[in-house]
Formats: sequence, structure tokens, C-alpha cells
Amino acid sequence: MNFKSKDLQHFWEDVEKEREKWAARPWFIKIKDKLEKFFTCDIPDFGREIKYAFQKIKKGYCDRDLWDIDYWFLEQIPKMLKQFNKNRYGHQPYLGYKVVNNDIIKTTEEISDEDEKKVINWLIVNMEKLYDMLENDYKYIDTMGHEKFEEKRMKLHNKVFKVFTDIFYSLWD
Repeated sequence: MNFKSKDLQHFWEDVEKEREKWAARPWFIKIKDKLEKFFTCDIPDFGREIKYAFQKIKKGYCDRDLWDIDYWFLEQIPKMLKQFNKNRYGHQPYLGYKVVNNDIIKTTEEISDEDEKKVINWLIVNMEKLYDMLENDYKYIDTMGHEKFEEKRMKLHNKVFKVFTDIFYSLWD
């Protein structure tokens, strides 16, 4: 079969639309779907799912998480940071960064509580970008080429993890 590039483009657009629909679904529908998958899986898969559930209860992670630590980290940490930013009630120590025009800069001046929230939001947004780049690398490589994609991804990675490392011990409430 001979595909044209427009057909492939429409295919990936449809895939992205389905992904957005899934993300917009209410949490209880997502749980219902996961439970249906859990109880309708093959017997060997069912056993593995039980094993993973016990591992998560006992250790806080399971073997499946270890296979893709990068995915797990970039999927879970932004969720934790969102919850942290939403529920925090104390004043954090000085972070040393400030968000200006959607970019982050190092600063020596004291920043407000609102600016601290912006720094953490910047971190969340950019970790989610990194996750998207990891999850959909084919889309980025098709549009910008492999070398340019890797250069852009590594530049963002270095910046995000430098900020995360610098403020890590300030992430308490």
C-alpha cells in the first residue's frame, strides 16, 4: 500500500485528537476503564497486575516503573508538584529563581509567594514538555529532524533539571 505524507499527517492528527479526548475525560471514567482492563486481561496479565499492585503497596513502586524510570519520573513529579503548589500553606525558603516572560532567570533578590508559585509552575510546564517530547518523539523528529530535536530536548532537559536540582531542598511545606 502506498501512503502519501498527507495521509500520514492526518493519521497522526487523529491519534493526537484521541489522546486529547482521553486526557479530557473525567477521572472516574479513567478509573472505570482501568478497572475494566484489569478484570478483563488474560490470566497471566492478571497475575502480573496483582504482583505489581502488591509491589506498589509494599515498596511504593513496581517492576514496571523500573523499566521506564524516565517516563515514570516525568509523569509523576509534575503531578506531585501541582499538588504541592495547590496545597502548600507555609512560606518556602528562598528559591533563587524568577519567571520573566515565560522564561526562568536566576535572581538574588527575595521573591514573593506568587513568584515562587510561578517558578514551580514553570517547572511543571517544562517537565510536561519533556514528557511529551519523550512520549511523542516521532512527531518532533518528523518535523524538525533527529539532530535538531535531540539538541532542543537536551537544552530543555539541562535547564529544567538544573532548576529542579537547585530548588529541590526548598520543596517542603
